[in-house]
Amino acid sequence: MTANLSDRPQTTPTGAPHPVALHVRVWNPGAARRVLVVHGLGSDGTTAWRIAEEVAALGATAVVPDLRNHGLSPTTLDHRIEAYAADLADLADGWDLVVGHSLGGAALAMLCARPGFAGRGLLIDPVLHLRDEDREPLREALVAEVGGVLTHEGLAASQPGWSAEDRHRKVLASALASRRTMELTLDHNQPWDVRASVRLWSCPVHLLASDPAVGTLLAPADAQAAADAHPGVQLTTVLGAGHSIHRDDPQAVIDALHAALGDG
Repeated sequence: MTANLSDRPQTTPTGAPHPVALHVRVWNPGAARRVLVVHGLGSDGTTAWRIAEEVAALGATAVVPDLRNHGLSPTTLDHRIEAYAADLADLADGWDLVVGHSLGGAALAMLCARPGFAGRGLLIDPVLHLRDEDREPLREALVAEVGGVLTHEGLAASQPGWSAEDRHRKVLASALASRRTMELTLDHNQPWDVRASVRLWSCPVHLLASDPAVGTLLAPADAQAAADAHPGVQLTTVLGAGHSIHRDDPQAVIDALHAALGDG
């Protein structure tokens, strides 16, 4: 019997990552201000629809890629955070604002250390550091929702606070993601730790942290350490919201966008 590829030991790639051309969606093209919006592990760019629409309503262009191995972007062997970041860096520099959730937030946390990459950052419960004890529970949770497993009925039961549109787009996006991508993203990042980038951030960054009582992948100690380490960091904990703050409490993210971009 042939073993599942995802069950075989995988060698972590070495050396500089090779960027790939990401599939990109654009809202309100041609505006003077440009905003990069990056989704998390197991999703795709369509799940950032509300953020993109709000950016467009504020008169800016929203550029929303599918990360490598997600959505309609190329499939690769390299799942290091550095590789995810290299693809985003290859898109452009000089963003007025970069917005990232979870894995997308981790990749942007690295890129915010590059002078000229972004004017401001908004990171939504970014995974700056994954503790060893959290690795296997996270693996089980991720594997349990990709490859067509999620259903509208199941999400309605487990996430009754999400909008129907959020549930619909999450179901479609997770069907395009594979168990292999979830596992290799964890396996290729041992340790998973981008906290050293915080001190090097070259732009102001607003950290939106989820409520630890509900569920977070941004440990309160790491969030506070980031705020203490860099004078440009603003830290907001969104009470009552879990890891997907943009779905649990969309207004909190919209308010942060308005603060970053203004109303017009």
